[in-house]
Amino acid sequence: PGAGKTTFLQALIAAKEDVGSYGGAPDTAALVRQGLSGAKIHVEWELSASEVERFGIKELRYSSETILGMKASETPPHEPVLEAVLSDYDPSPKSGKVEYFHAGRELPVGLPVDMSRPAGSVLDRMTRLGTANSKFEGLVRFIVASGLGLAAGPDGGQAKPGRITEAFGMLCQSKKLAGLYRVGDGVYPGFTNHEGATFGLMQLSDSERDALLFASSYVRSGLVDNEPGSVVLIDTPERFLGDADGAALVDALHRLGQNNQIIVATRSEVLLRNARCTINLGGQSAAPSGS
Repeated sequence: PGAGKTTFLQALIAAKEDVGSYGGAPDTAALVRQGLSGAKIHVEWELSASEVERFGIKELRYSSETILGMKASETPPHEPVLEAVLSDYDPSPKSGKVEYFHAGRELPVGLPVDMSRPAGSVLDRMTRLGTANSKFEGLVRFIVASGLGLAAGPDGGQAKPGRITEAFGMLCQSKKLAGLYRVGDGVYPGFTNHEGATFGLMQLSDSERDALLFASSYVRSGLVDNEPGSVVLIDTPERFLGDADGAALVDALHRLGQNNQIIVATRSEVLLRNARCTINLGGQSAAPSGS
């Protein structure tokens, strides 16, 4: 259904949430093409060996059909084991999950550090696949808490020191996460460039803040070195970058979590050439799968 690159990602989310939901309510109206009464989404799911073992199931492959619109009541029942796998959200790197980085993503800055949004909470899980930037509000808090040695890691233990710094260094070549600084009663992350000049969060460029969003999200949500592999949906990774730098960002994200399947929606010719598999949507946009 639909004819756009963003619609393709939203269709995957709608199908996943129909089978096993994180608790959100994706907007599916745009997935039914204008003039039609409904749409069908068919997905072939392949589970990892660790997921099969964890959930005690026998099959690796399952299929699902999601019917939207007038005939939504005709959606066939889904496999209960697939529902169990797809509805499970755990920030541990030992758990597979689906993450969505929408085209309008922005790291909220200039807000009080939110100490109430731990990774894996009900609210956090419900917002993972939405397009509200409020789902990223806990990231600056997580960076600060990690720097102070107070953050819990995605596996429930203490967060590994320096992991966000390492991840950010892989995604951003122009700045380094260099520690924390205090302003009044607040504590914030600080950055340096190659010449040693210091910068605050508000002084980063759009592309640098985007890299920080990805780095902290990957660490906080357990996407780094994820054992079973997760599905990571990214709309327009080149948004603040040129084509070549956009491709380099996706490649670095793949190295951060080599078992993950990255599906991007893009018009970048460089990204398309580097993708393992491409899906051409009307000759104008495409969604490469993998990296």
